[in-house]
Amino acid sequence: MSNFGRNIRANIVLVFTVLASLLVVAVSAPASASAAPRCVSEQPDARAAAKSCGGRAEALAGRGVGTRALPAPVVTSTASGSAPVYTGCDPGNIGACTAQGGPGVAGGFKFSEPAGPAGRHVVKYVYGWDAPSASVTVPAGAATPTIMLTPPHYGINKLTVYSVDRTGRSSPTTVYNILVGAPSAQLAHWPLDSINSHGFTDQVSGSPLTTSGVTWTADARYIGAQAATFTGSGEASQPVPALDTSGSFSIAVWVRMAPAWCTSGNYTVMSMDASDVAASNHVSAFTLNLDCQHMLWGFQVADRNIPTPAYFGVSTASGTAVPGRWTLLVGAYDEAQNQISMWMDGSLVGTTTPSAAWVSSHGAGWRATGPVVLGRNRWNDGDGGRFHGEIADARVWNRVLVSDDINGTDANPAAGVPAQAGLTRPLEVGSWRFPDGECYCDNTPDGSVFSRRATLVPNWTLDPAWSGDPLTTPAWFTDDSHDGNGGVQLDGVSGYVSTRDDKGTWDTADDVERPVLRTDQSVTVTAWAKLDTITNVDQIVVNQGPFHLYFRGSDHKWGVTVRQPNGSGGYVNIEATSNVVATTGQWVHLTGVFDAAMGDVRLYVNGVRQNTIGHGAVGNESTTSLMIGNQPDPHPLGGAIDDVHVYQGVLNDREIADTYSGT
Repeated sequence: MSNFGRNIRANIVLVFTVLASLLVVAVSAPASASAAPRCVSEQPDARAAAKSCGGRAEALAGRGVGTRALPAPVVTSTASGSAPVYTGCDPGNIGACTAQGGPGVAGGFKFSEPAGPAGRHVVKYVYGWDAPSASVTVPAGAATPTIMLTPPHYGINKLTVYSVDRTGRSSPTTVYNILVGAPSAQLAHWPLDSINSHGFTDQVSGSPLTTSGVTWTADARYIGAQAATFTGSGEASQPVPALDTSGSFSIAVWVRMAPAWCTSGNYTVMSMDASDVAASNHVSAFTLNLDCQHMLWGFQVADRNIPTPAYFGVSTASGTAVPGRWTLLVGAYDEAQNQISMWMDGSLVGTTTPSAAWVSSHGAGWRATGPVVLGRNRWNDGDGGRFHGEIADARVWNRVLVSDDINGTDANPAAGVPAQAGLTRPLEVGSWRFPDGECYCDNTPDGSVFSRRATLVPNWTLDPAWSGDPLTTPAWFTDDSHDGNGGVQLDGVSGYVSTRDDKGTWDTADDVERPVLRTDQSVTVTAWAKLDTITNVDQIVVNQGPFHLYFRGSDHKWGVTVRQPNGSGGYVNIEATSNVVATTGQWVHLTGVFDAAMGDVRLYVNGVRQNTIGHGAVGNESTTSLMIGNQPDPHPLGGAIDDVHVYQGVLNDREIADTYSGT
């Protein structure tokens, strides 16, 4: 072999030797941060991505995100100042849980990924009570900062969270249950009525309001009681040092504007002065207002204590402020979540988040030190907006009110929920249970605070010709009742029971009418009834003025009617009827509701709302007595009636079901 051939062969051997050594180095080199980039695929699914990368299991899909399923996020309760720390609770073992904080009291939470690489590309968390709705973005794989959230329910609250990666993939949802403590009590409560000598006294502190230009009006809210009337030139005020407007707070009040008064301008039902020092008292920290131009109610919070601050809040729809009608208004400021909410008559009007400018100027909030004021506001260093009408049941809290506070709850130990009467719960203004069974008596006591006895008509004790036989007496208290504790038996001809005062004489000429209900406002009437005979004429269970709870002769169903003038000298009946016809010889529980705010007439049979609802009812005042088993234009009931309860306001569906079941 020539020297030239030998040189070529040596060079070839050298090349292969170098290549082999490089291959050994490449195979044995450990993975490092400086290693070649990982395979990235733009394939739309994980299988195609793996194939395009040579089958590597760690192939990435989309924008550099692994194909591993995202893990459910981790929720952690965190401490934040004086806020409660809401630890997790197993709803299946609630007895082992420790209740913390309370409804409407915010606590801190963080969201993060579990250990391991699967969640390293998560960039957003979506969260919310009961169902996720809000979101927060984070650097890829990072935990959130502490997020302050306000529990919206009594008892067990369910915080739900899921994560989202850079491609938009979502993780499974984590459900984090907490148990909140009992709702914190109101800081002040001014009923502003004459019931139980309430007067102007705060029922929490025992101290009275300072008033000027406030008078008392009989029967304005409840027949037989006085209500506080603001005359458009006065006010009532009282310091509530515990109320802290720099944090979350709520207010609630019942109000009725005077008829034919509100034509223009803004007037204030409730507010709080910024300072108890005159030189620093520039403005109201919050206001609950009446806008007469648009006939609406509004709740606003000031960003700071300057003569002309920015107000932000929520208003009802135009035309919802109705002269002469009692209305429940609730305003709440959630400092933790930067939200302002308003409720009217038990329904949420809306929740708003203030503008960025308002949030910036409001900062960490400011604490007003002036008194709570009823009937006027403070603006630009001057007083104004003086209200004309009635104000009642004004209250304040250092927390956010929630739906359970407003509409009430039944006790549910399995969910940690206490029994709580809501702010919408109406006052019972008459209660006749006929508790004495069969007795030789002429009246039955009223279990309400008004103690209006109901008397048999005709009153056999005053009848000089009474036969002495209960079986032939038109109206008689009897053992026959739905619960065995006594009822009233009526003959269907002339017997009934009435709150009318017969003055202890047989002569009806000196009788005095004693109405129980304001029938121009919302009312609820419940009674047990048992028919003896199906007839083709109406048979009245309970009546006062335009309100009738009765058996309908026209279709043999149960019904409730509100009768109102038609503007032409006649009347129109707004009615609700039962789903099925009535039967004889069986006790049935009936509830009739006139909801003045909705204009609805509703009927419930044995605690169940019936399908047919009357709409467009407005109600009107009446001065006649409440009658059980008849009406002034006689339509007597033949049968028995028991446990009659009447309320000045609307019982909700839950409360009516409870009334039927006796809970």
